[in-house]
Amino acid sequence: MKEKIIKEIEFLMADILIDNIPTRRSLDSDHTLKQTKFWRGADLTVTDNIDDVIAPHSFYGQDVIIVTNLAYQLSWVLCELRDIYSRNDFFDYDLKYHIYGKFADRFNIYQKQSSNDKDVILKSLQDLIYSNEFKMLPNDSTDLNSLTIDHIQGEA
Repeated sequence: MKEKIIKEIEFLMADILIDNIPTRRSLDSDHTLKQTKFWRGADLTVTDNIDDVIAPHSFYGQDVIIVTNLAYQLSWVLCELRDIYSRNDFFDYDLKYHIYGKFADRFNIYQKQSSNDKDVILKSLQDLIYSNEFKMLPNDSTDLNSLTIDHIQGEA
């Protein structure tokens, strides 16, 4: 499962590198981005204009907000990330907050260091799968049903 997630995220990074991101018009009719302008979920809101964020608070607290000129592209990447983790049975209600939270934290840090948001997206994805500190991958022996918050936070 771990190797498959890494490989799929690497393919996603390759799509980003070669600008192989579909237009909104070419998405399937049931795609998330056909129904919404940009990503909003798991306490994360993506926008190209902070003034467009009407209600930045979720039920559990304030959303992390990413403002980028590549809001559509980043939103598509986040949808793909969700689908990769779901296809590999490593995504559930609680885990999605950790995955998107770590991604958003890294994105916001890297965005302060670089004006190239495409590079920022790529670095943030790399941290999810390569960084020992931030990676969001199952252990080879980890079963999602036995996963605890300690595993997710790296304390187990």
